[in-house]
Amino acid sequence: MSRAEADVRKDQKQRTSAAPRSRNAKSSKADKGGSGMPPLRPPFDGQGAADAPAPKGKAAAAVVLVGREPRVDLLPTEVHVDRKERATARRAWLGVIVVGVVVVLAIGGVTVNGLRSQTDLAGAQNETSALLLQQQKYSEVRDVERESTLITAGQAVGGSTEIDWQKYLTELNASLPSGVSITGLSIDSATPLTTYVQATTPLQGQRIATLQIAVSSPTIPSVPDWTSGLSTLTGYVDSSITSISREGTADNYTASITLHINEKAYDGKYAEGK
Repeated sequence: MSRAEADVRKDQKQRTSAAPRSRNAKSSKADKGGSGMPPLRPPFDGQGAADAPAPKGKAAAAVVLVGREPRVDLLPTEVHVDRKERATARRAWLGVIVVGVVVVLAIGGVTVNGLRSQTDLAGAQNETSALLLQQQKYSEVRDVERESTLITAGQAVGGSTEIDWQKYLTELNASLPSGVSITGLSIDSATPLTTYVQATTPLQGQRIATLQIAVSSPTIPSVPDWTSGLSTLTGYVDSSITSISREGTADNYTASITLHINEKAYDGKYAEGK
């Protein structure tokens, strides 16, 4: 509280205490002099004690004021304005402090999170370095595995068109009629780098190899019997007897057979999963 406010309050108290004494003195004079003037009414105390007619004579001295002590606000308006401005300033500064605390806490949280992230990153980098060192220890093994994989892939590609001809020719010989023997053989098959040329004649199936077979028979070949026997071969597509000839006067006949086979004849030795 400023010195001016203290002086104003002191002056207010002095005036408030002097007012009842002055009123009591005037009331006594009026009663003694019999001037006929009505006694002074007590001031309104703000609690509803109020406008009832004041008692006359000696009863006026027995009036007791109920409620708070009457006061008058003599402070200048500037004092109240200053108080309101100070309260507003205090609330503003309190808001600034709260915001500052929130900002500090947020910055602290972000800082802690950043430190934790840096720690995790450093741990991950250390783990990566350890793994790289271990990989360097087994680099030779990895090279061997890589070469082995490459070899396996090369075998799978190179052997994709491979046929076990020894086994297949054994089956072919067994499918021929009794007394017929193979005297000549020519094979034309696909390779890993080129596709096999297909026939342009309609109604002919897909093939991956063609076998030209020369056989010798003591009797005239029976086409249905030979075709029935050849059709049991693995990957059989079709076959035909292109020519039959007799050798001199002997009972010996030579025949030429064309046989087509498909991808089922591949042995699949290097196929995946085998």
